[in-house]
Amino acid sequence: MDYILICDDFSIMFHQIVFYKEDIKLNGPISGTVSVSVKTDKYAAKSSLDLYHKDFVKFFNDLIELWKSLKSGTVIIKEPYGYQQYIEIESSNGKFIIKGRLVDVESRSFKIDFEQGLDQNYMIDFIQSIQQFDIENHTV
Repeated sequence: MDYILICDDFSIMFHQIVFYKEDIKLNGPISGTVSVSVKTDKYAAKSSLDLYHKDFVKFFNDLIELWKSLKSGTVIIKEPYGYQQYIEIESSNGKFIIKGRLVDVESRSFKIDFEQGLDQNYMIDFIQSIQQFDIENHTV
């Protein structure tokens, strides 16, 4: 399943989410990969982040709580090492700012830092989809 947030000409998608049972058992700093795609009318980028499964689940759960409460706060998911890729979502007074850094890991042809503001109402469908996230559906 893909998890997509769309706001006018901006979209961010978490997809090709794969965590490995054997790596989860080892409890190392990385247990899988998550592809992230960002697109606007001015640019597009796609990369894969090497992540720890518990960090990714916490990111989604913390984002759901941040959206429900509408309190000021920040949630972030980032690689534990490597290219310092990250996605950060900040909330303040019902407004959200999505920012991050993606790097073309394979050919190093780009590094993009992005930032997009949006109203809480654009997050409804995305929040509903990530509430359905189950790590078991993304484990091989």
